[in-house]
Amino acid sequence: MTKTESKFRLRVQQVERTCLFELSWGNGQQISAQVALPDGLMQQYRLWKQAYLDFYQYAPQFSNSKRSVRLSAHVEAQHPNASTSQRPDLLRGRTLSQGEISVPSPNWHTQLVQAEATLLSEFQQWLRQRELFDIRSAIAQSLTDTSLPKDLTSHRPNGPTSTTVFLICTPLDLARFPWESWELGTEFGVAKRIAIVRSPANIHFEAHTQPPRRRRPRILAILGDETGLDFQADRKAVQSCEKVADIQFVGWQPGQSITELKTHICQTIAEPEGWDVLFFAGHSNETQITGGELAIAPGASFLIREITPYLITARQQGLQVAIFNSCSGLNIAESLVNLGFSQVVVMREPIHNRVAQAFLTRFLQSLASHEDVQDSLLAATQYLQASASLTYPSAYLIPTLFRHYQSTLFRIEPSGVMSQLRKWLPIRYEAIALTLLAAISWPLSVQNQLVEQRTLVQAQYRQLTQRANTIEPPPVALVRIDNESLQRRGISAPKPISQVYLADIIKQLTPYGPEVIGIDYILDRPNVQEAPQLAMAIEEAIAKGTAFVFASYREDGKWVKASPDIAPEIAGQSIAGDISGWTLRMSLPRWVDDGPRPLSYESVRLKVPNLLNYGRTQRGILTFLSYRFKQRWLDPLIDYSLPPHQVYEEVPAWTLFDGQVRPQLGDLDQQVVLLVPGGYAEAGIKDGEDNRPPTLAMRYWYEQRNPIDGRQRNLTGGEIHAYRLHHFMTQRLVIPIPDLWLLLLASLLGKAIALQWQKPHNHSGNHNPWHWVGIGIGGSFVYGIISLELYLSSTAILLPISVPLLALWLYIAPMAFSSDLRRANR
Repeated sequence: MTKTESKFRLRVQQVERTCLFELSWGNGQQISAQVALPDGLMQQYRLWKQAYLDFYQYAPQFSNSKRSVRLSAHVEAQHPNASTSQRPDLLRGRTLSQGEISVPSPNWHTQLVQAEATLLSEFQQWLRQRELFDIRSAIAQSLTDTSLPKDLTSHRPNGPTSTTVFLICTPLDLARFPWESWELGTEFGVAKRIAIVRSPANIHFEAHTQPPRRRRPRILAILGDETGLDFQADRKAVQSCEKVADIQFVGWQPGQSITELKTHICQTIAEPEGWDVLFFAGHSNETQITGGELAIAPGASFLIREITPYLITARQQGLQVAIFNSCSGLNIAESLVNLGFSQVVVMREPIHNRVAQAFLTRFLQSLASHEDVQDSLLAATQYLQASASLTYPSAYLIPTLFRHYQSTLFRIEPSGVMSQLRKWLPIRYEAIALTLLAAISWPLSVQNQLVEQRTLVQAQYRQLTQRANTIEPPPVALVRIDNESLQRRGISAPKPISQVYLADIIKQLTPYGPEVIGIDYILDRPNVQEAPQLAMAIEEAIAKGTAFVFASYREDGKWVKASPDIAPEIAGQSIAGDISGWTLRMSLPRWVDDGPRPLSYESVRLKVPNLLNYGRTQRGILTFLSYRFKQRWLDPLIDYSLPPHQVYEEVPAWTLFDGQVRPQLGDLDQQVVLLVPGGYAEAGIKDGEDNRPPTLAMRYWYEQRNPIDGRQRNLTGGEIHAYRLHHFMTQRLVIPIPDLWLLLLASLLGKAIALQWQKPHNHSGNHNPWHWVGIGIGGSFVYGIISLELYLSSTAILLPISVPLLALWLYIAPMAFSSDLRRANR
């Protein structure tokens, strides 16, 4: 898990007997303090180091009478008269000479524990002085007070907040104190650990923040001079990472010349394929001028300065981490970070071979478990302190992490399929938000509202782009029996409708040669006096080539159709058409042909028989299956974004009988005629059922045509049939992509952006958060335009806008409006 890391720089400089503390962070914030260095603190450090070296040289558990091993230079300096008769196990340092010593008698373990306790007590007491209160407070508040400048944060979302103090100590003797043990934050009740890492005073190279694109990390393990040591445990610990990284070992082989060895090591370090981690095991020493010394074979060593060009090449090819499981590495670490290395793990003091192996085993176990370098070192030192303190006292104080201030912590990313998939899983707030969006957009009622809003926007966009003003004759002639028609005819009780009036209307239409007339009236009950006239008008029209589709509907499991006395069923000339259906959806034939097909569908089939072979005119299997989930996936919509004058020609029935206002019906032979109720109160199977609240888009068109009356006008069933018929005739069936599908797609896109943002090379302290705001706004605008145009195109696809964009901003907003954005606004 990536972290949101708050970074401080703490420079501690000793000038004579005074130490100058300078804390800096963010955009130039700074706190300074001066505190005297206690006279006895350095002496306590020396006493502890003496006890530390004595324990690991002379304690019985580290004695070995069967082997003759050389003492390290550090022990040699402390015991110039040492003898091999004691034959202690080797510390990982440079061998100089030998001497005779007598068998020690003190209790080495007790002496070391007491020396450690005294050193830490005086060290902590010094750091708790009131002169340093402001510094301690500022660091602690980065985890407890949201008002503290979070602009110091190197923002990387989706992880826990941590604070890291980059410690710079000069001179080198000051850096030998166990600064990692500083109990920062405890006096302020901070529960989270504040990490202390080291950094050199001078850094000449920038750290490479862009990790290499490798399938697997690569680890180069250099095994140095093994004189008196045993690298089997080191090799085994490194090999434990083989499941997550590619590993290569190099080292001296008997019979190999020193020149060949040095050439091989240098060429391997600078290998073009590059490395991620460099590991060294063996003897090492501090050398202030040459940056440290590494023993690579018996009697042969490398100075860091000698291999600097190769290390620079390796860093440029992606090398980020160096681990030196050897003695006294302060100079080595400072030299490598100065070269731009991101992280370097070293031992500040001499370290016993068995301790070095125990540390390495725990450290690499954590690294192979995908912990970062800092947490891996913490896990290893906690093991040495908590679980192995009786065996290896004070050993936890020795390992140290040096970091470049620009660095992002290295970790071996999981590479398996499941681990990669886990990255894409939503975190808690994402899961809650996505669940809410899915729950809101699931009900059909909500989907219908979203479709209505979207169709209104499409209507407005169509009007804005001047695509609502075509003058082509519409494919439907809508003959409406409205209130004025009833009044002029003298019909006071229009239910059931006068069959004589219907007959007269058909007689007026027949001379124009309409090929199909659909009648949106249920004629199941013939009137004894009127039915013969209607039947005669129908027969005369059929004789002249007009086909009829009569309204039908299902009631109590049975189909109600026109009476044979009025409309005899003549194949291809007189058929029934279902008038039921949704306001927003097309009416398509059912999967099981157990009754009449939709009236609009049958009308078009009679007009243009082969036109309905078009794929969208048949209900798909996915739509059919979605019914089980109470959904209507991919079920075509009625496109109310089309203005009515493009869909139908409105013909009030009374105008057919008025010679002064008689409409021009010259295109009637090219149109399908629908004879429908025109909005009177009794229209419908039940009174008023045929008059429905208009969709938002239809109300928009009504008001465009007549701002006053348009607000009061209802949407009639005849108009719905006209729109459906128009869509079948023009093959314009709009397919809506479900909000849930686009919600999933948008969440994947948002997660991809978030994962890209979390990559170290895509983030730096001066990164402009408005960049992502701009991308989000621009991308949303482009997506909106594409959606609007795709809807209007011949493709006729409705892509939802609001739900997927909300899901996308669910991921963008936390990145954009983070503490970085608050910093930009200050």
